[in-house]
Amino acid sequence: MKPDYQLFKKLKFGESGLGWNENTKTIEASPIWWLQKTQENPKYAKFSDKDLSLYMQYYDTLFQRPPNLFPAPSLKSSKSSGTKIKKSGAEFVRAGLDSLAAAMSYMSTQSTIATDDATLNVAVDILDNMEQVPSGSELYFYAKRYLLEKGNMTLFLKARSNELRYDEIMYNFTRRAGGNQNDN
Repeated sequence: MKPDYQLFKKLKFGESGLGWNENTKTIEASPIWWLQKTQENPKYAKFSDKDLSLYMQYYDTLFQRPPNLFPAPSLKSSKSSGTKIKKSGAEFVRAGLDSLAAAMSYMSTQSTIATDDATLNVAVDILDNMEQVPSGSELYFYAKRYLLEKGNMTLFLKARSNELRYDEIMYNFTRRAGGNQNDN
């Protein structure tokens, strides 16, 4: 799989005079060019007029280096009473998969945080443009804290109008002021 991926990357990024069709996920080249390339290396034929989205979607994830979050696992384990013990192939693979899972989890967390921040920015922009909630007022600062809770922010953004958004904020603001803080 990896040699195929490397060949694909060489074609897509290393060869001049080629095009990439984003709609069909294919490398665009003339039939003469493909003929010359397949004579040079028969393995190039598998990329001619084929949907290469698999290479873009899955092989990039598999073969591009993730951030180095953990030290690479070693084939040799630590010294135990002066003797070195080699890890079995299964242990080595398990350690590698654990590192891959940790890296993917880290990358997923980073993208979720970025998405949440962008959504919060949209919600605060809407709040800033609401005439009913004066900037700098106690209600304004309450509304900003209220939007930090993801469920509240979702309801706020899904409301059809600023009047409904205002009613929701006021309802919760008056409930909070009345001492009933547990029922947000």
